[in-house]
Amino acid sequence: MMTTTCIIPVYNEFGRIGSILRSIEKLTAIDQIICVDESNDGSDREIANFSRVQLIHFTKRLGKAEAVKVGLKYCTSENVLLMDSDFIGVGVDELARGIEIFEHNKIDMLVFRQKDNAQIYQLLKLDLTVSGERILKTKTLTEIISTKVHGYQLEMHINDYFIRHPELAVYHLPLAGHNVFKFLRRGWKAGLKDGITMMRDTIGYRGLRYYMNHVLTCHWKEWSERQ
Repeated sequence: MMTTTCIIPVYNEFGRIGSILRSIEKLTAIDQIICVDESNDGSDREIANFSRVQLIHFTKRLGKAEAVKVGLKYCTSENVLLMDSDFIGVGVDELARGIEIFEHNKIDMLVFRQKDNAQIYQLLKLDLTVSGERILKTKTLTEIISTKVHGYQLEMHINDYFIRHPELAVYHLPLAGHNVFKFLRRGWKAGLKDGITMMRDTIGYRGLRYYMNHVLTCHWKEWSERQ
């Protein structure tokens, strides 16, 4: 039987991180839960209340990509489920189904597409291309992230790898839940700053033209039991 580790990078999610951890702890298919915390708001104290969670705490800001890279060093499973720490209302049954599909079929990456997102996100494929919820093989993610990747560019970097390797099988599945808007978590000023940083990192990955082409060439299909 294959094993799966869930890695969750955390930055200042006190009062919210418990929501996603309670959901992940319900998943019997998850063998290991790792939180790489770089918060200064006490998130680590909240995480410490969850017995199944392995907490790795840093007092300085690492950035999402570097946090995942740290988590991989402690990963003991064949597969990795990446989750955002601000994801709420997660569909536990849908996650469980996705893990089962990934483990029993020849799939190299399964992306969870947030079905509760606004229509504009779906039209621009942002619910797919920048989704932080995805499963892939540990050795594949380790290879991808071994090259330099900055901050919020992680998802673009992963996508780019699979676009350059069309022989690899990538599918997506709908998932209930959504990310909390940054301004609701950190206030207008800090939330706007963080949002601008995310867009700068994402579009700045290889420029606006590449970003648009990236979206247009991302033709991954939704998984069907008839596959």
